[in-house]
Formats: sequence, C-alpha cells, structure tokens
Amino acid sequence: MARPLPSCAAALRAALLEGDVDPTKLCEGGMEFYRLIDSLGSFAKPVAQQASGNLEKIRNGAAALGEGTSMRKLLQLERDSGMHRGTELKDPSAAMGALWIVRFLAFWEEVCLARINPDESIPFKETLEDAYKHNLQDFSGGMSHMSFHGALLAVPPWKEVRAKLGPPGQETFQEDVFAWIDVSQEVGNLLMKMIREYGMEDKRKSI
Repeated sequence: MARPLPSCAAALRAALLEGDVDPTKLCEGGMEFYRLIDSLGSFAKPVAQQASGNLEKIRNGAAALGEGTSMRKLLQLERDSGMHRGTELKDPSAAMGALWIVRFLAFWEEVCLARINPDESIPFKETLEDAYKHNLQDFSGGMSHMSFHGALLAVPPWKEVRAKLGPPGQETFQEDVFAWIDVSQEVGNLLMKMIREYGMEDKRKSI
C-alpha cells in the first residue's frame, strides 16, 4: 500500500536550504500535501483550498519579482519594494502566503500527532476543532470561520480518514507521521524565523 506521508515529506524536504527555503520547491512539495489532504473528504477542503491559494501567492510573488530560488531573498525584495506597511502585509503576496503556510502546517501537525495513538472516545471532529483553535482561529475572519465549521458537519469517522493516510499497521503509521512532521516543522520554523526577522508577522484576521 502507498505511504503518502513519507512521499510528502520527501517532496517538502527538497525545499530546505541552509538557513533558507526554496520557494519553487516549497510550492511543489506543498501541492503534493494539498492533494493528499484534499483527498480525505469534503471536511478537509476549506483548509486544503486555502493552503493551495497561499501556495499560489508564493508562486506568483516569486514570478513577479524574478526570485524563485530563495525565500529569504524573495521576502527581502518584497520588503524593500515598499509593498508592505510594516507588519501589515499586502494580500496577495509571497510573505502573506508563507505566513499562512506556516499556520496550515502547524494545524495538520497537531491533527496527525493527536491521532497517532487516538483515544477512541475522542471524536475526530474534536481533534480538528482543537487544532483549529490552537493554530488558525485567532487569524481567521468570519467567512473562513464559517467555512471551516460548516465543513465539520461532514467529518467522517477517523478510521475512514486513517485508511487514506497509509498502511494499516500502527507502528508504520507512527513512523510515517513522524517522518512528515520532522520535515514540516523544520520548514515551518525556517519560514517563521525569516518572517519575524523581516518584521512580517501579520496577525490580522483574514476575511
């Protein structure tokens, strides 16, 4: 059986540079993970589609400024262009896309970690609600909030989602989750470090 999480980890790892992230490869790896999440069912589509949209912001920002090999240089170019007003980022922009990708990665990291050894008495819906509250809620405006909670009406049992994430063995699943999270956290930490270095941590809510 396919093991999609290690495949996503390998695609995302290709974006890692020394103290930097390759924007082009980040988008390629991010889209592989997007396709996995999108395949899980309608409950995952709002977050998946927002992640896809933010990857597009990075792609378009890199193309507009001619910098597709270094996120650090791309953020510097955006900052120096005057397109942002301090921490109030222009939307769309590569900086805004990167900031939201960090949040989406953290959301799915929490979801996966919580279900490694799931307490069957805790509904999967509750896991999603907790991860949303910890990682996305403070930055999500009314429309995003309603979209997420509307999709929760379609949350299937965890066993149906689990079957799409890899082989049935629990030990193998744990290995796959940790392989993906190790890379996801490294990418997320690098992106957030650069965002903060350039004063780009926009904490305003989305629409």
